[in-house]
Amino acid sequence: MLLNSLQDLSELRTHKLNILWTHASTLEQTCLSRSTGILQHTAAEVSRNVPILDSTMFVRHNQGPWSEPVEFAFEPSPIWHDDPEIVIDEYAKVFLRNMVTKSREGLTKIQGTVTLKHQEVDKLRASVQGSQDREAVSNVLSPPYLEMRLIGSNSSIHYGHWQWRRMRKRLWRPRFIPSYPW
Repeated sequence: MLLNSLQDLSELRTHKLNILWTHASTLEQTCLSRSTGILQHTAAEVSRNVPILDSTMFVRHNQGPWSEPVEFAFEPSPIWHDDPEIVIDEYAKVFLRNMVTKSREGLTKIQGTVTLKHQEVDKLRASVQGSQDREAVSNVLSPPYLEMRLIGSNSSIHYGHWQWRRMRKRLWRPRFIPSYPW
């Protein structure tokens, strides 16, 4: 009696599974036939696209009277209390050239430090791959520590205590490091 019930249950399960598979294959066939119809329609539309007519339509659409655009004019800003005149005296040119020169000098000073720090980071990352003590190394590789080292090497950049705390909270995210029982 129990075996007959279990056999009936197994047959019913197989029957329901066959119904599901039949329905799924019907849906797939319907989808495939619709896709085939869409692709046939697309192929028919592509054959209607004659290149010479396409070029002609483009030319006709873009035909029109051409007029030279007006020269750019300086628009004074009411917020900054600008005058309608652009300042072009020699003093302003010298001032801007000095600013560019100082910026380039600062950039060359920082570039050497940055390349050294990038090399240091690459070495640390290489040592992390072979290291067994990942937690200690991940603390060294955390973004706030590296940024602190970079900022510490350049005395011209200084962050206040509150700015550093805000950056540390924003940049540093704790990493999950699995500890294995062996």
